[in-house]
Amino acid sequence: MIHGGALKQFVSNSLDETRKIAQQILQEEVKNGDLILLKGEMGAGKTSFIQGFGEALQSRANVLSPTFSKVHVYPGQWTLIHLDLYNVKSFEELEDLGIYDYIEPEDGICVVEWWELYPQLFGGRAHHVEITNQGSQRLIQYSLKEN
Repeated sequence: MIHGGALKQFVSNSLDETRKIAQQILQEEVKNGDLILLKGEMGAGKTSFIQGFGEALQSRANVLSPTFSKVHVYPGQWTLIHLDLYNVKSFEELEDLGIYDYIEPEDGICVVEWWELYPQLFGGRAHHVEITNQGSQRLIQYSLKEN
């Protein structure tokens, strides 16, 4: 059973607005040690959203899409761990990657793209963000869920 907090919805008209919405969510909702599960089709703006987190956390590195490297770690006010499971072929590959060390950060936050490919890993408390294309706009939905 999923218990969730109130659903918040935002409309973004640009990549810059998407980053600003992410900054707002981070400042108002996210705490050190949290897990953020990010969902959206290719090109929805997931990387821009995570860039907003990086900016808010004062990361000195450029946040990039980790599709091919699977994980990026960005130091800042808190460590920002960015996982992309799109090209992960098996649960064993996730274990070899050390997935549990990343999704339960002691100091920082972890954002996971394409988490829905391995939902069995994410059964606890997590922030859920879904970005949906709506023409030239993006609908960004946020909630906090406890599975």
